Amino acid sequence: MIDAETGRVGSAKNPRKWAGLLGLRAELRDGVLVVTATDGAEYRSDRDDLAVALSRLLGHAVTLRGTPLPSACIEIEWLDVPGHPSAASESIETLPAGGYFDLAPVHLLTSAGLRRFRELTPDCGFETRRFRPNVVIETLPTFSGFVERDWVGRTLLIGDSSLRVSALCCRCVMTTLFQPGLPADPQVLRAVVAHNASTAGAYVIPTGAAEIAVGDPIWVE
Repeated sequence: MIDAETGRVGSAKNPRKWAGLLGLRAELRDGVLVVTATDGAEYRSDRDDLAVALSRLLGHAVTLRGTPLPSACIEIEWLDVPGHPSAASESIETLPAGGYFDLAPVHLLTSAGLRRFRELTPDCGFETRRFRPNVVIETLPTFSGFVERDWVGRTLLIGDSSLRVSALCCRCVMTTLFQPGLPADPQVLRAVVAHNASTAGAYVIPTGAAEIAVGDPIWVE
């Protein structure tokens, strides 16, 4: 989804424009893109003008594009959280060529990391959905704390797929925003900054064709 005014990719990392994106759900059904709004209404790419519908729902003119832009970028508004490396600033960041993801096509969280955040800040809303991971790894009971910190530069073998852990994931305002079923909670980002150097989870890059499924065993090389 492209901002019709600026040509940049719409992202809730700039919540003044795009916080409404967190209230929408998109999925492919037999090759048809279906967007579901907060009221349950569905808009389909084979039947509706999705750009017009999304512009109305978001209150901002957008266009849709099926293939990546040659050079795509997003706007980011960073909260004023002491200790965060980008606190109280705004930036425009270029996305990797060939896609619309931030720094890597896969983002993972571990149950050990989430459990540690909950132990440290029991009054904070550390629900998995706030972090929007592609993969959640259920770690063995012997693993505790922020185990993904030790995985950077290493390879995860998930089922028959191989994925390289490229970097820790520095968190932003999106973790704090309202979305259906979750209230706004600015303390989430403050806790991440205070207890894990502004990071939660890690970015992962497949080293080849990758297909993973719920229940696949995972090994760290």
